[in-house]
Amino acid sequence: PDRALRDIDALIASRPSDLRLKLRRIGVLNEAGRTAEADAEMDALFQAMPDDPGVRLNFAALKIERAEYSQAVDLLNALLDPFP
Repeated sequence: PDRALRDIDALIASRPSDLRLKLRRIGVLNEAGRTAEADAEMDALFQAMPDDPGVRLNFAALKIERAEYSQAVDLLNALLDPFP
């Protein structure tokens, strides 16, 4: 996980607006058991991009993984609402 994070960080440094890389970084943190860091980064990304469906869907997935079902449902319902 540490090498993967270093590689992703280097890519993010060269492409700071690449959302896929940021989401992948959060996934690597989560898979490595660094859940507090993954949650903090996902929260920050969601705050910066609350209307992005990919960010919202990934945030909901993390909430489901944490058994925070009510929050996940709210996030997913907002995807279905044409006027969030």
